[in-house]
Amino acid sequence: MRSRVGVNFYLFGISHFDPLGRGRLIGALKRLHEVKKEPPIFVAVEYDSGHFERIKCQRPSFRQALGAKGPRLSVRDLDLYANSLVYEGDAHLEVFPDARTVWLDQGRIVHDESMIDGYADDRLAMYLRIAQNKLAGSSIERLSKHFLSQPDSDIDLERSKRFAKILRSEIDGKEDVWAAVVVGRGHTNSKTQGSMAEILAKAGEKFEVIALCE
Repeated sequence: MRSRVGVNFYLFGISHFDPLGRGRLIGALKRLHEVKKEPPIFVAVEYDSGHFERIKCQRPSFRQALGAKGPRLSVRDLDLYANSLVYEGDAHLEVFPDARTVWLDQGRIVHDESMIDGYADDRLAMYLRIAQNKLAGSSIERLSKHFLSQPDSDIDLERSKRFAKILRSEIDGKEDVWAAVVVGRGHTNSKTQGSMAEILAKAGEKFEVIALCE
């Protein structure tokens, strides 16, 4: 991975549903750290901190439910599946344990609380549907390939605009620093009018996109 002088933001475009996404993101962050040497001034993630904690707490029950639906899943795969749940909110702490986390969706209003409290159940249902109820063997690799092959989904442009505003505010007046930004791939596409990346580019911010969905 090549480091460019003057880059302020490294945008990690991820798939939220990739069951192997955690390891993929950690690997990319480690490679960047080897180049940059110094840690980022912050890592920005696409979550509200409260929502993230409520979903993160579902990892043990998610693992148990996966085991019930896929009794032939290995311990390794069960761990990978469980830790993939909202992985994008805390994976960076395995590389930068002291990094300040910026919650790009802080204060986001969710009108249907079941979307938060039933997050793990919905994820399991999605995986079972795509895997045709066969969670065994290489299912985790097949699911990962499925999500990585999906085209960019439509993004909420108002949220993307807010993300860009927060990022610019966080780095305003600072020199010779860098930050990591972990968001859904669609927000990192500068060709999409109104996306976070397009707004940052128009504002003259220097960034590099690291796509983890290819």
